[in-house]
Amino acid sequence: MAVSDAATYDHCAALIALLESLPTGSKGFTCPNPETFDWGRLARLAGDHGLSGLLYKSISQNPKTIDPEAYSRLVSQYLLDRMRNAQALNELEQIAEAFEQKGLRLIVLKGASALLWLYDDLGCRRLGDLDLAVEEAALPDVHGVMRALGYSQHRSPRPYQDEILDFRHSHLPEYSKEGKFAVEIHGTILSGRGEYGQAMPEIWEQSLPIQCGDVGLRTLCPSHFFLHAAVHSMKHIQGLSYCFRLKDIADMILVTKKCRSSIDWDALWVTAARWGIAEDVRAIAATLNQNWTLQIPAPFALDAGFPARMLVFGPRSRSDRLAIRLGGRRATQRLLSEFANLKSSHNTSAFAGLRYLYRLIVRRPEDMRKQYDLSEDTWLAPYYLRRIVEAMVVALDEWIASVRLSR
Repeated sequence: MAVSDAATYDHCAALIALLESLPTGSKGFTCPNPETFDWGRLARLAGDHGLSGLLYKSISQNPKTIDPEAYSRLVSQYLLDRMRNAQALNELEQIAEAFEQKGLRLIVLKGASALLWLYDDLGCRRLGDLDLAVEEAALPDVHGVMRALGYSQHRSPRPYQDEILDFRHSHLPEYSKEGKFAVEIHGTILSGRGEYGQAMPEIWEQSLPIQCGDVGLRTLCPSHFFLHAAVHSMKHIQGLSYCFRLKDIADMILVTKKCRSSIDWDALWVTAARWGIAEDVRAIAATLNQNWTLQIPAPFALDAGFPARMLVFGPRSRSDRLAIRLGGRRATQRLLSEFANLKSSHNTSAFAGLRYLYRLIVRRPEDMRKQYDLSEDTWLAPYYLRRIVEAMVVALDEWIASVRLSR
């Protein structure tokens, strides 16, 4: 049964108001049409965006306002997320201890970092995997540490030069272990966007100590945490399969509200420009100001941000897709930037760089399965064709956008 535009607006407004209530989530939101409001749909939407726990906390003081079945679903998801996140932090503590024993520094990133210092309740932020950063000099020791802990990579051995390029672009192939969270070892927080060589020394220099259980490791300083979350959000918003989740917006709202006075916003914009990610950060800052009135300061006028409806439900029209292409760096710009980074990479041959650039366009089977959430026995040929069509649509959208801008 089709959902009316009014109902769609109500659910969108509810999720936007839910994030507006951060950091405590205690303010909740006002239900526009309490008699006809579909609480089950809102609970499913919150789950899709990793916000089930936050929604539960927001209404737990007055559960009679929500449909009992939807409330029961939220309670179950909150308790499950809380238990799984506790297990993830215990896993992180074991990994951090193993790296510490080898004298290797470790930065905890994204969701696990947010759970350690941004959120007051472990159940309020869904965690998908563990994202960690190590220094490039430590790369030869990483495999040994992870193997000793029982983790493995489901990829055939590759030349070391390929691993270096994976590491500098984003992260190594994920490590897995039965009954544990997947672990991604990152060499950068820029996801292939911007200047790896410029950013990473500054990131390590300004990283801060943090405790996970009885073990010490490091986390990004608040301004770098914000920049990382912005770049990560743009990566998923502009991705061919659009897998953006509002939990990343929740992280940025929290760090902005909790650390507003300690973040040097002028320096943040200078850093974004120096790292080559200013366009992406500008698009996300405009989105936060437009939909959540965060009043993030900027030394220039911010353009219109992405509409709330698109963030909640994904792009549903050509105008939505054009908004995505016009926001941040365009795909063609990013590909050219990748090529420039590969040309300037040290310790890598030209052949390795071209082979890696080819893999960014023609993905490996294991990458395709992860991107489209496919099982091992799924026939991949239709998905390779789908990816080609999606890439052609992106190129067409960018050409249309450039023509419109030139008028």
